[in-house]
Amino acid sequence: EEDVEEGGERWSKPHVATLSLHSLFELRSFLLNGTVILDMDASSLEQITDLLLDNMINQGQLTYESRGKFKDALLRKHRHLYEKQKNKENGNMSRLPLIRSLAEIGRNHSSSKSGGSGFFRALSFSGGNNASVISNPEGTMGTSPSSGSVTQNHSGNSLDSNAPEHKGNTHFMRKIPPGSEASNIMVGEVPFLDKPVTAFVRLNNSANLGNLTEVPVP
Repeated sequence: EEDVEEGGERWSKPHVATLSLHSLFELRSFLLNGTVILDMDASSLEQITDLLLDNMINQGQLTYESRGKFKDALLRKHRHLYEKQKNKENGNMSRLPLIRSLAEIGRNHSSSKSGGSGFFRALSFSGGNNASVISNPEGTMGTSPSSGSVTQNHSGNSLDSNAPEHKGNTHFMRKIPPGSEASNIMVGEVPFLDKPVTAFVRLNNSANLGNLTEVPVP
């Protein structure tokens, strides 16, 4: 794993991350009781979101009334660490606080109880972050220098079809072996949910999901 260092301008040296036993028990509970969809037929983040929300509503994890807000949160555009800060005049309204590592995500979730405020933080919103894990053909795993904050998608519940193609972090892309695939982890809290909801989704066919992942890896 590589953590975002203080100041949010560079990544730390690779290291072995640690998680508490309590966090691992929580993960096991989420996989047993949450939504699990394997081999989903979808090729875009919007399709994944629609199928996921329909499944969560059918299972009673989510109410139909909160569907639109949940979709809007999931489709917010991401701003990754390597990207230069743009549109400073927008202030902090469109940016979400940074969670620096997967281990910190686990610690924050374990120490916080229901009653979330703000937006997704690594999807813990009062912040919003996304961690991408790259797996190469040899089977080893590594955390990519992927997303710190998330910026708001002002197009509402739909993705901007006219947005320029996401080129990703080409410098980091050169270090990734051919045939690698990415796993994206999003954790957060929103004011319209009063209890945790979880989902694990695996695609039937790998697909590039725009700027969700820092590098153009499916």
